[in-house]
Amino acid sequence: MLQIDGLYPLGVAALAAFLRLKVPRRRNSVRITAEVVEGGTTQRPFRYRTDDVAELTVRPLRVRLHQEWRSSPYYAVHVRLRPGAPLTGHHAQTAVGPDGWIPLWVIGTTPEVHPALAQALSQCVPGRWRPPAQ
Repeated sequence: MLQIDGLYPLGVAALAAFLRLKVPRRRNSVRITAEVVEGGTTQRPFRYRTDDVAELTVRPLRVRLHQEWRSSPYYAVHVRLRPGAPLTGHHAQTAVGPDGWIPLWVIGTTPEVHPALAQALSQCVPGRWRPPAQ
C-alpha cells in the first residue's frame, strides 16, 4: 500500500523546483553615473541622461491601481525630469505620478538611505540630490 503522507512533501518540493525553472525572474536594477540614470527590469527598462534630471530624492511610493493613485508602505528613490525631457520605457505610459515624480528603485519601508548610496547620488547628480528629511 502506498502511503500518501510521505509523497506530499516530495510533490510540493518537485512542484517548487519545476516552477523555479520555468517562471522567469525579474530583477530590478538601477545604475546612476555622471552620464546616465538607467535600470528597471528586462521587460521594463528606462534610461535618462543626468542632464535631464531636475531632482532626485526618496519619497513614499505610490502605485496606480485601476487609474487611481494609492499610497503603499514602501519608500523609493524617485527622479523628477526637467521640463521637456523625454520619458523612456514603461515610464512613458504608467509610472509617472501626478506630481511628476518617477519611482526608480524601492529601498524599503523606511526612508533611510545608506550613507554610501547618498554620497554616490550626490556625486552623480551634484546639486540635484535631496536626502529625505530625517
